[in-house]
Amino acid sequence: MRISAVLTVAAGSGYWRDYAPGLRRLAPLLWYGIVPTMLTTFGYFPGRRLGVIGDVPEGVMRQWRSWCLHPDYLFGVEAPDLRSTYAALGQPILSLSFTDDEYMSARNIESLHSFYSGAARELRRIAPHDAGVERIGHFGFFRRRHADTLWPLASDWLAQRSAQ
Repeated sequence: MRISAVLTVAAGSGYWRDYAPGLRRLAPLLWYGIVPTMLTTFGYFPGRRLGVIGDVPEGVMRQWRSWCLHPDYLFGVEAPDLRSTYAALGQPILSLSFTDDEYMSARNIESLHSFYSGAARELRRIAPHDAGVERIGHFGFFRRRHADTLWPLASDWLAQRSAQ
C-alpha cells in the first residue's frame, strides 16, 4: 500500500524558544533543572507523578531534551542525512494546529513542516471559535466532542487525496 498523503495534528518542532508563551517561560526550568534532576533521581522521567506528559524512559527523555534545546530541533542533533530524508517526502501534507495549543506555537508548527520542502504543505491554524467550541488545545483534536467539527476536516482531506 502506498501512502498518498500525510496528516499532522498539533505537530511541531519542540525547540523551546519557539514554544507557546506560557510554556516558554517554564522551559528553562524544565530542560535545565527538572528533567536532569528527575532522570538522575529516578532513572526515568516521572511525568505522571508530576502531571506533565507522562512517564518517559531515561534515554527517550535525554534525546528529546537534546532536540528541544537545539534551534533546528532533531535536525540539529541527529544524523546529517535526516534533513534530506524529510526533504525527499513528496506526498502532500495537511497540518492542523490550534491557536489555543498550550505547547506548540505557530512558529513550532512552521519550523517542523519547513523540513518537508519537497512536499506540498497546507498549514491550517484553527481557533476554537472557528470550530464552534471554547477549547481545543494540544490534545483536544482527538477527543470525541470534535467528531463532527474537526475530524471531518482531516477525513475529507485524506479521502480527496486517496481518490487521486
